[in-house]
Amino acid sequence: MITSRAGARNPKSICYSAVAALIFFAVQPVTAQANWIDWTTLNEVNFPTRINGIYFPTSKLTIDADHRMKWGSWIVSFAAVRPTARYKRISSLAAPYFESRVEIVLRCENPVDGSNDCTMSLEHIISYDKEVLNRCAVETMGADSVKFAIDCPSHLLLDDQKRRTRR
Repeated sequence: MITSRAGARNPKSICYSAVAALIFFAVQPVTAQANWIDWTTLNEVNFPTRINGIYFPTSKLTIDADHRMKWGSWIVSFAAVRPTARYKRISSLAAPYFESRVEIVLRCENPVDGSNDCTMSLEHIISYDKEVLNRCAVETMGADSVKFAIDCPSHLLLDDQKRRTRR
């Protein structure tokens, strides 16, 4: 009796293919979505706006309505509503640099201080000799405010109607 193996598949190869497909679709970068924007390319026309997400490439984590992040004893998250972001341009002829700042109002929780509003500041500084520095921090609001440096996010997910970038 002659049998044909033309249509037969190795069960291991099917399993490996299924796992590879799952990994491919599950590990797509969060910034692959068209709406994610590099925050350093934004300007006045994009603000004020609501923020739908903040992506941190160093930890591969996102702060959004469903996810929060922890720095030390502080947990930073969205409040009940999507946060508002505002833009400030700081430059003067006397200063040897140009600075733009995005400020996002969030919620900070600490086991000792409880829950309070806080501001995440994303500063993009360009010196006149073209050196670039990005500096980011979170500062709690209130009488005993605390400010701590954080790794900068790479992308923000803005409200759809605010997706204009500088030309």
